[in-house]
Amino acid sequence: MRSTKTSVVFSACTCVSVLFPVYGSSQSNPSLNMFGNPGLIDMPSAESNPDAELSLSVSHFAKATRTSLNFQISPRISGTFRYARIDNWFNGSETFDRSFDIRFKLLNESKFLPAVALGLRDFMGTGLYSSQYLVATKNLGDTFKVTAGLGWGRLSGTKKFQPLNFGRGGKPNYKEWFRGDVGVFGGLEWQTPIDGLRVKVEYSPDQYVWENRIFQRRRVKTFDRKSPVNFGFSYVTKRNLQFSGYYMYGSEIGFSFSTSLNPKRKRQLYRALPEQRVLAIRQRPQGVSTASFADGFDKVTTQSYTEQLQKALGKKTVQVIYANYNGGSAEVRIRNAKFNRPGQAAEHTMRAMTQVLPDGIENFSVVLMENDLPISTVHAKRSDIEALGRDGIGGNFGQLVQVDAGQKASGDGFYTDGIYPKFTSYLRPFLKPHLFDPDDPVRADFRIGWNSVYDIKPGLSISSELSAKVLGNLDNNKRASNSVLLHVRTDLDKYQRNSEFTIDRLTIDYMTKLSPSVYARVSAGIFEQMYGGISAEVLWKPIDSRLAFGAEVNWVKKRGFDQRLSFQNFSTVTGHVSAYWDMGNSYYGQIDVGRYLAHDLGATFTFERRFDNGWRIGAFATFTNVSFADFGEGSFDKGINVTIPFSWLAGGQPTRRRHNLVIRSITRDGGARVDIPNRLYGIVSDAGKKQIVNSW
Repeated sequence: MRSTKTSVVFSACTCVSVLFPVYGSSQSNPSLNMFGNPGLIDMPSAESNPDAELSLSVSHFAKATRTSLNFQISPRISGTFRYARIDNWFNGSETFDRSFDIRFKLLNESKFLPAVALGLRDFMGTGLYSSQYLVATKNLGDTFKVTAGLGWGRLSGTKKFQPLNFGRGGKPNYKEWFRGDVGVFGGLEWQTPIDGLRVKVEYSPDQYVWENRIFQRRRVKTFDRKSPVNFGFSYVTKRNLQFSGYYMYGSEIGFSFSTSLNPKRKRQLYRALPEQRVLAIRQRPQGVSTASFADGFDKVTTQSYTEQLQKALGKKTVQVIYANYNGGSAEVRIRNAKFNRPGQAAEHTMRAMTQVLPDGIENFSVVLMENDLPISTVHAKRSDIEALGRDGIGGNFGQLVQVDAGQKASGDGFYTDGIYPKFTSYLRPFLKPHLFDPDDPVRADFRIGWNSVYDIKPGLSISSELSAKVLGNLDNNKRASNSVLLHVRTDLDKYQRNSEFTIDRLTIDYMTKLSPSVYARVSAGIFEQMYGGISAEVLWKPIDSRLAFGAEVNWVKKRGFDQRLSFQNFSTVTGHVSAYWDMGNSYYGQIDVGRYLAHDLGATFTFERRFDNGWRIGAFATFTNVSFADFGEGSFDKGINVTIPFSWLAGGQPTRRRHNLVIRSITRDGGARVDIPNRLYGIVSDAGKKQIVNSW
């Protein structure tokens, strides 16, 4: 134990806290270290990024490149996924390593006390970078930051360190956490007079003994650690781009680049688009009577007003599919084609209703439809809407509306002409990536897809997705399966080698609402790249409840490798019961328990953070009765989900299109599920009461 060094470092930190009791600026983001976490150079600090900050960083030194994705899960908790590439690791070949970090902020910085954080680096991987630390950081005014910490594992300073699970990984190595020798580390950061330019110096106890042991054994001198002191600079721009250069361990030049964004920052989505400016609210004359509308309108009159309403709404924004004008009330059912936030779609519709509908109609109801399911109904008094508009076009609709569960359409209204039956289609280019293959970690195909939907009647539709390869290298996958389980996913190489023209999806789907809180779906056809069959699902989700429960059962058959209309002999039944929990503050949890494709039994745990502007970031892990040894590399199925709204990428212009990215450390057969399109919770939860109330 290095108790003397420990006392010296922490005593120094305490002294500077007393001598310089100026509370440092919290407005500037911390710079990121070579591991993609807030820190100095190779060492961590106790700082945290702003809540919900998402950072991507790439660093390189000593023939090792680390790519890190860091997310500030909450103000006190952050997580990092890292992918490292190291040259000349074994037998002169490249080595690729996946690792996960987690960090907990134990104490916020105060006037006299430093911030304190506890961290686990590479806590669930091969253990190549495995270390644990307790670290403190104190701002000295707006100019200096001092950091000191205790380290275990690689940060212990011992020359006995070696990877714990090299060649398999994936399991938490908790038996080794905070055990054995303890090292000390620390450093100083100076904010120079040049805005954004920071100079750093640090002491690192990391001996890099494993790298040097391997290299020296092969008499290949690629990294010679001559000194524990590192120093260099970081320059952070106003757009959260960071460029850093370092002189490391007395012999190496290192550099890093990082970029950050924060999905928590809200944007005024549809108000940013000039041609879709906020519709004005028309004021009615005083003393309007509703008596003349007691019996409602016939179909011709209803269709006439609906056509005028659609013209006022604009093309490709909100589509009116049903209308009922009866007495002093108007109910319209809409498909929200444009707005990323459901409340804005309802507001846009009600503003148009004031412009078009007769003065005698006082009560407005807008039913938000998702995949032809009535999810929510937004009610408002026309006179209340007019009161908002008397001082211009401002006002908060969320203060005057009421929201309840959507109901099935009554027989008194009429569907818009041309809605059923209706065929729509479009072309789309897209990138199909495959990441983290140990033989080639980044491969992708650029493809052209043709999507079509044939709406037969309310709730019943036929959907298809066809695509053709333009260019790419997915067909270079030569990694044959070594799985001892049923090959339900690890035959991926055979599918990727036969992907010139494919049927990606061809299903007939029926969705309905059985009661105000119960939804149902039945689907049949080709679901995804590898499987087709029949799927049935039911979901209980009250509009004002944070809890939901569902059940799904699937009979699926494995598709032919050509991904056309052929099938193989393998078929199976899978099914899950699911619980969904809206935890509040944008956090969501989900548990799915049941039978997986390889006949294994277990559960999938998902944690996700959702933002009002459409961003979603989460992680999942599946544990079944397949042993870690039988599962193979990775030990169990796990990964990260990221959903990026196109409206955010397009500078706030309204669109509901999203890009879903699944970062899975490795694809194996254990814990595998079939990818069913249009699972109900994803549809229903997008337009619930909470989402509407919070989205004006």
